[in-house]
Amino acid sequence: MTAPRIGRLIALLAASSVLAAASANAAPPIAYAKLGSRGAQEVWLINPDGSSPTRVYSGPAKVSLSDLDVRPGGGQLAFIEGGTAIKVVSYDTSGVQTRVDIVPQAAGCRDYGLDFRGDGALLYGSNCGSGTSLNVKEWNGATSIDLIANAKNQVNKIRWLRDGSGFVWQTATATGLEFRKSDLGNPSSWTVIWKIPYPTGSVPNLDMAHQTDAMILNFGSSTQIERVPFDFAGVGPATVVATGGDGHFGPDDNQILYRVQTHKGWNLVVNTGGINRTIASAVGVTDWGN
Repeated sequence: MTAPRIGRLIALLAASSVLAAASANAAPPIAYAKLGSRGAQEVWLINPDGSSPTRVYSGPAKVSLSDLDVRPGGGQLAFIEGGTAIKVVSYDTSGVQTRVDIVPQAAGCRDYGLDFRGDGALLYGSNCGSGTSLNVKEWNGATSIDLIANAKNQVNKIRWLRDGSGFVWQTATATGLEFRKSDLGNPSSWTVIWKIPYPTGSVPNLDMAHQTDAMILNFGSSTQIERVPFDFAGVGPATVVATGGDGHFGPDDNQILYRVQTHKGWNLVVNTGGINRTIASAVGVTDWGN
């Protein structure tokens, strides 16, 4: 059996654990960051109806927290602290912290985008050596391995495909933004599925659907959250699904978690069948651990 086929087989076996993980943890499935006392960033868990808010992590004072991601089924969440440290927090079925791991990496590396697969493999982009080493990495709970080493462009956003067989990553080139699909059998040989010429300058959030091949995202400072279907040859027409930012799909793709800016900060909203429910206020980055 060839290496690419072995890679795909391993990926599909790992992806089967995603469904098993969906019921593995009874703690609230939605996570969000907010500013707590003493200027410390905190991470909280909450249910889609706004019940059972539970603090699971409190960080050092005056240190930023970004790119929050929850492992499918719960039990772990990851975030980037201070731009340079990836922390992985494990918690029990009540949402009580049991362990904090720091993903090992060289000093001075900056990280971009985090995404858990159901088996716990954490995907992320890494910029090291002041931009001389740009990589896509996977942390397996103990060590990090290079999936793409020495890329020419920085990985800004990255997400596993819904079956775990590969990933989609977004980067900026000299002429525009590119969305690239990589297969785990040969991740360095990617396919460009979407190229967006400038002046579009950034994609501040990106999430993948769970039941179909689709993504949701914002462009730049736009408050429109758009759903974009894709295959491995290109993308389909975009549809606006909400007004806000930091959008995430719910378990059945019919629910959308997102943030809405107010004069006091950001509200966390769940949209179910067109009906909006605000479940928390003054929130930072978010994720829904499907």
